[in-house]
Amino acid sequence: MNLVQKKKTKSKFELFRKCNICRKQNLKSPITLGKHTPADTFITKKKINSEIIEIDLDCLFCLSCSNLQLKKSINQHYKYNNTEYSYTSSNSKKSQKYLDLYYSYILRSSNFKNGNILEIGANDGYLIRKFPRKNFTLYSCEASKYWSDFLKKYKIKSINNIFENLPVEKFKNSFDLIIANNVVNHSHKIKKFFKNISKVMSKNGYFYMEVPYMPWMIEKGKFELIYLEHINYFSLNSLKKLCDKFSLKIHDVSFPNYHGKMLRLKISKKTGNLNILKILKYEKFFFKGLNRLNSFQSKIEKRKNLFLKKILKIKKNKKNKIVAIGASAKTSSLLNFFSLGNNEISFITDNSKEKIGKYIPNKKIEIKNDRALKNLNNVYIFFSTWNISDFVKRKLKQ
Repeated sequence: MNLVQKKKTKSKFELFRKCNICRKQNLKSPITLGKHTPADTFITKKKINSEIIEIDLDCLFCLSCSNLQLKKSINQHYKYNNTEYSYTSSNSKKSQKYLDLYYSYILRSSNFKNGNILEIGANDGYLIRKFPRKNFTLYSCEASKYWSDFLKKYKIKSINNIFENLPVEKFKNSFDLIIANNVVNHSHKIKKFFKNISKVMSKNGYFYMEVPYMPWMIEKGKFELIYLEHINYFSLNSLKKLCDKFSLKIHDVSFPNYHGKMLRLKISKKTGNLNILKILKYEKFFFKGLNRLNSFQSKIEKRKNLFLKKILKIKKNKKNKIVAIGASAKTSSLLNFFSLGNNEISFITDNSKEKIGKYIPNKKIEIKNDRALKNLNNVYIFFSTWNISDFVKRKLKQ
C-alpha cells in the first residue's frame, strides 16, 4: 500500500492565524528573530548558488492557553521532501547514549513484552531498531521519503506520510507503544495529531513523547531552539489541554536534560493518579503577563550585539579564522539571527556523513569533518551546540 502524499502543494508557506491548541485568536507577538531558512536543510556544492526560501521567524503567544507557536512556516511536504533534510537522530555518541537510556525507560515503564510499536518521525531508526523483532512488530510514520525508504531496509513497516494524514481507520487501536521523540513540536495540526494518537493507540497502550520545555527555553534565553521546523513550543499546561480534549491521561512527567531541559510525558487512555498541580501553578505564575517574553526578546538582542562586536574584533586581523562546531539546527538558527555568512565564519565542523561536504543555505558556509581543525592556526571556535559542547570539546582536544 503506497501512502506517499501525492497532492501537489499550492503554497510553500503556512500561516497560523489562530492558536493551534485552543483555536482562539487571543495572540500576541512578543518574539521576532528575522528571516530564516529551514534549520535542518543543507545543500550540496552544485546548489550553492541556489536561493533557499526565507521566512520571518516570529512567535505568537496565546494569552488563553499559554501556547507559543510560529506565526508562519514552510509547508510540511515541501520541507521534508523538496529539500535535502539532513538531520539524523543518532549523529553523536552522546545522542546514542541518550536514546539507549530512553529505550530502557520505555521498556521499564511500559512493561510490554510484545505487540505493535509505532515511532512517529523515526528518522534513521536508531531508537525503534533497538526493539527485538521476535517480540514486536515495528512501524514508523516518517514525513521524509528519504528516511522512510531507509527504514524499510531494516524491515520496518515504514509509512511515508505526515502523522496527521495517517489513514487512522486502517490502524484503529493497533499500537501498544507509540513514540514521538522531539516530533510533536513539528506538528502543523496539533489537535489532529493528538486525535490520531487516541484512535490508533490500543486500549492498554502508552504514548511516549518528548519536547523541549518552553518555560525553560524562555527563562534561559535559548532562542537557538526556535526554528522553522518547530511550530509549537509547549508547557505542561498546553499539553494537558490537548490530552483532556481527547480523553488521554498523563501517567508520568519528567524533565531530562538533552536539548536543554526537555519535557517527557507518558500518556495512555487509562485513568491515572499523577499529581501535576504544582507544575501547572508554576507555569501559570511564570507567564502572568508578557514580562517574561518581552524580557526574552531584550535579552537575545543584547546577546546578538555583544557577539557581533566580538566577531568584528577578531576579524580585524585577517589571519584569524572563526569556526563553528556542529552543523545543527541550533547553529543554523544562530547564523540566521546573527546574520553571519562565509565572510565571518570560515567553515563548520560535524561528524555526520549526511552533512559533511554540504553548505548552510544562502550563507555558503561549508560543513567539514572535525579533522579540518587539525592544522589551523589563529583559529577561534564557538559552540552553538551547547547541549553536547563538553563532550565535543574533549573529542577535539584529542
